[in-house]
Amino acid sequence: MALCRRLGAYGLDPCCSLILQARCYALNYKQPKEEAQAYGKFRRELSVIRKQFREEWLKKEEMQQQALNAQSAEQARLEKMMEQKALEQNKEDLERMAKRRDLTEKKRAQEVAEKRQRGDESRRAWESQLHQRQIAQVLIAKEESKGYITLDNLDQKIQEMTAKKVDYNFALQPPAAPTTKSRDNPKRSPSTGGAA
Repeated sequence: MALCRRLGAYGLDPCCSLILQARCYALNYKQPKEEAQAYGKFRRELSVIRKQFREEWLKKEEMQQQALNAQSAEQARLEKMMEQKALEQNKEDLERMAKRRDLTEKKRAQEVAEKRQRGDESRRAWESQLHQRQIAQVLIAKEESKGYITLDNLDQKIQEMTAKKVDYNFALQPPAAPTTKSRDNPKRSPSTGGAA
């Protein structure tokens, strides 16, 4: 009732809210002493049972946490072992790849050296052939230059030309007349012709 009066003082109607009505009823209700003792006993027993359930629940939670910790520790150990195996496998793969890379580099270097050697040999052979051709050309040029007129042999060539008589009519001479073979004279040979 006091609450209703207080609410009325503020200008609120206490009957407008069901919650307020229930609260007012609970405040005005007087519980009998036996019921209060039974209710107290019930609450004590309930708290003891609740405490036991809570202890069991805490033990279960602790056991589950320990099992979870053991499982996570085992999983961590397995993960660490897997990581160690993976690192070892990676190290082996790296070593194998390094060996393969070294072999390919050696093979490539050997191929490059062989190509250079073949190139050097072919270049030397080409230079040798070129040198031989140049020598041959020089010899031919020397041979041809023997007939050249130079300041040193100019007088000699002039004397040779003046001393040499050239007959420009040599091609104009009639060819020799063919001879007939005489049947009377068998001793004549065909190579001697008809002249006796």
